[in-house]
Amino acid sequence: MIDETLINQVKELQRTDPDAKLKWMSFTYESGNNKHDPRAHDASYLQEFFDKLEADQITIDPWFEQKFGMGEPSKKELFVGRLPKDIEEYEVQAYFSEWGEIENLTLKEGKGYAFLTFTDPTIIDSILQHKDDHKIRDDWIDCKRTASRKGKGKDGDRKGKGKGKDGGKGKGGDRGGKGKGDGKGKGKGKGKGRPQPY
Repeated sequence: MIDETLINQVKELQRTDPDAKLKWMSFTYESGNNKHDPRAHDASYLQEFFDKLEADQITIDPWFEQKFGMGEPSKKELFVGRLPKDIEEYEVQAYFSEWGEIENLTLKEGKGYAFLTFTDPTIIDSILQHKDDHKIRDDWIDCKRTASRKGKGKDGDRKGKGKGKDGGKGKGGDRGGKGKGDGKGKGKGKGKGRPQPY
């Protein structure tokens, strides 16, 4: 049975919470045939996802982390999610300037999230110590460190190459490759990839 409320909740996470988005992708890869469109799943499946998300029982697949450029948390940038869609930049600035001097503020208008950097990175530590207390317009906002960006490229495809002695060469597909050669200069390569998410 289709549940529009749960579907919209998943879509909201996909738009506003990069960490939860990767957890949804990892969850569907492991148990849902890699179908990331929430409409492809019934209500019980979506509810199971939210239950596990709430209990912090979903591990982000390392391949998705690398493919979509999410790495270790940044010490310099703060992600703020669950902002009102019609919020103005000055409202975000007014709230967080009480914590310290803002170096840069990027508000994704109509998306419900923003990125901030401060002149003193330790300000973020102070903000996160009160993670459950931050509110704008009396609504809780989600503050976390931004994940470092490691990957480049729209589709994230990667190729690996290997070389064997005496001129052997090999090539591999997604996630790298291995190569080996024999005395005649022949080589073989192996690559291991994941199905492309959609």
